[in-house]
Amino acid sequence: MRIAIISSIALVGLALVVTQTVRSLTRGVSSTENQSTAEQILLRMVDAYRHAKSYSDRGVIRISEASENQTLYDSAPFTVRFNRSGCLWLRAYQVHLVSDGDRLRAKFMDKEIPELSRQIVDRVAPDKMELSVLKRDAFLWDHLEGGIGGLPVSLRLLLEDNALSEVFTDDVQLKRLPSQKIGDKQCHLIQAGADGTNTVVFWIDVRTHILRRFEYPQMDGFSTVADFNDARFHGSSNRQDYRLSLLPDDRPVQYFVVPPQPLTTHLLGKTVNRFEFVALNGDLISAADLRNRTTVLVWFNRHPASQAALAAVQRVYDWYQDNDQVQFYAVWAEGSSLESDQLLGILDEWKIDLPVVRDLEAFGRDVFQITGAPTLVGLDTENRVQLFEVGVREDLETFLSHGLKQLSNGVDIAAILVQQHDEESRQYRHNLMVANTGNEEILHQVPQPDIRPRSEPRHWKLTPLWSLTQLESPGNITVLEKNHQISFAVNDGLRKVVELDIDGSIRQSIELNLPRDAEVTYLQQASDAEGRRWVVGGASLARKVFLFDEAWQPVLQYPAENQSHDGIQDVQLLDLNGDGTLEMYVGFWGLAGIHAVDIHGERTWRNQAVHSVLSLVATRPDVAGLRQLLVVSADGGIVPVTFDGREGGEFRVGSHAIYHLQRAVVSQDGKPTFCGLAFTDEETHLALGINEDWQETWSYRLPSGIHQTAVRRLSSARLFEETYWLFPGSDGSVHIVSEDGKFYDVFQQGAAIRGLVATQAGDDALLIVASEQEVVGYKVDMNR
Repeated sequence: MRIAIISSIALVGLALVVTQTVRSLTRGVSSTENQSTAEQILLRMVDAYRHAKSYSDRGVIRISEASENQTLYDSAPFTVRFNRSGCLWLRAYQVHLVSDGDRLRAKFMDKEIPELSRQIVDRVAPDKMELSVLKRDAFLWDHLEGGIGGLPVSLRLLLEDNALSEVFTDDVQLKRLPSQKIGDKQCHLIQAGADGTNTVVFWIDVRTHILRRFEYPQMDGFSTVADFNDARFHGSSNRQDYRLSLLPDDRPVQYFVVPPQPLTTHLLGKTVNRFEFVALNGDLISAADLRNRTTVLVWFNRHPASQAALAAVQRVYDWYQDNDQVQFYAVWAEGSSLESDQLLGILDEWKIDLPVVRDLEAFGRDVFQITGAPTLVGLDTENRVQLFEVGVREDLETFLSHGLKQLSNGVDIAAILVQQHDEESRQYRHNLMVANTGNEEILHQVPQPDIRPRSEPRHWKLTPLWSLTQLESPGNITVLEKNHQISFAVNDGLRKVVELDIDGSIRQSIELNLPRDAEVTYLQQASDAEGRRWVVGGASLARKVFLFDEAWQPVLQYPAENQSHDGIQDVQLLDLNGDGTLEMYVGFWGLAGIHAVDIHGERTWRNQAVHSVLSLVATRPDVAGLRQLLVVSADGGIVPVTFDGREGGEFRVGSHAIYHLQRAVVSQDGKPTFCGLAFTDEETHLALGINEDWQETWSYRLPSGIHQTAVRRLSSARLFEETYWLFPGSDGSVHIVSEDGKFYDVFQQGAAIRGLVATQAGDDALLIVASEQEVVGYKVDMNR
């Protein structure tokens, strides 16, 4: 049996059995002395690992035939180093994971997937290293558990509080086998299994109680053994020994993002007209001869893989022998290496009677860019490449039959495959953007536009009313309203807010009373049923968000100090159930999900259905006064969550991956409208108008590039009895689009924009723009 078959069938089942078996120890055991002794030995081992301050090993997992004359089929080295101070060094299969107690970093090393190999998970290390930390990255966990021996047993013993907690169930039998040595180390051998099947064997050091060897269940005639070479309960306590340095080409991410599978060939959909083959009787068969019929070409050589591929194609050929619209050729890939009678003899032995041709001038290599046999190529009636498969897939017969049927119905298979790949590539770039560590913007390189010179809008007339230059570092601007009086709150740096009157005069400057390491770069205000104003503030990937009263005093900070998470991406202050009481809805990056928190700091519910929240927005109230929370997930979908924390099904806006969503402040026709931001394939920002049925109603391209500050990228305002969307461009531009997308305008501020809002104040429409140098207030009129 070949190792590929072992890996794909036997080892998958083996890893599952071992995972289930090894995770079980101590719930009921027979009373015989032999089993009691086995239990005591296992429990001493578990206890030794649980209390070990440090550990190290240099292990290897081997799979071989379960016979006296063993043949090694595969092996995988692994290394575990551990210290209770939160340090871990793990190399297993293609995973390299390191934590020094401050930073946790992980790489996946695969030369065949360079995009993935350049990614490095880089995030704050947990206070306590546990298996749950490794499970947070599904890709990482799948590759650790899916290796030929699963997660190293030593790591499970070190990181799991109740390691091996179910091996001693009523249906698991324990047996103490005769002791044996590994080198000079005497070991107890403890066998565990249900009804004598799927048994595992622990080789436990008599003196130190350390695990020296672990025998996995035998499956399909193969045995798997893990040897924990040089295992010892003392390792380095120097944090310098638990560090993984960032390389210049590394791309930090919160979790691994798997790139799409590449197209089997870039020739898909392209016409190939320069080739010819030679039939066994000497006749030439050119590209022109193949036109006007669908053609199946299979390059083959004298190998079992080619035999299997031709057998699958032969079965399809048998169905099409009477169909003069489809032609098949088996293409001998090795020129004139065999005489015709030898070649026919091989095919006769394989029971293949496909028409045979030779590729004497290596057109397969030079024109079709085939790198090995077997390779199947399907051409349509215009010699365009529609199918291209390298190697032997298990469903090759079904794949080819379905492809030929589609081609006969006029389906352009190649165009569909290319379109799907383009969409997967775009989704990958989006996912890579949202997985980026500590950066609100995109991870991959995008153009950094120059700030353009100041210009005036075409349809709006802007009259400067005031300019404020006293602020040290102006940022986002929030419209505040109380008793129908309007003011503006401007973030000034990371810990200060300046409140302005509508004439630009400073009403008050507030040094926010925040913890030493806290930041606030954006604000959102809301009023409760009694008319009291509350403001919530936070920052991208912040550790906490803060609730302020009307006097700007912090009345709440969330979450508590001891709550571990990967950062907060968004927070909204809302009344979803219509009872007049506000709650904070906190969207976390990572697995913490969404938390609903009352103004006293009590969490009323938590929903973890959405992994890595990007943004939050509420719907308008329904007839019962109830609203839903719309959660933008890391993959660009939208998940509705009810006021009591129950999620609905994820949906998308067309094929777009949204990264920010907002509802219009007031809709012109009373129906809810939204605006979403997404990335295009050209890596520019795209604004999307979205109706109540979640259909795209308009789109507007925004400049490419990244903002240098945490400016809010989208806001809406009601001006001139109409609703508008406002977008700050990274090149210093301001873009205005009407709610229905029919009107738009743009102008250049002449400086990088740090804050942007508009509002109606009495009879005046006001636009406030913040840049590094100043905050400017404009009166807005329509050019007639």
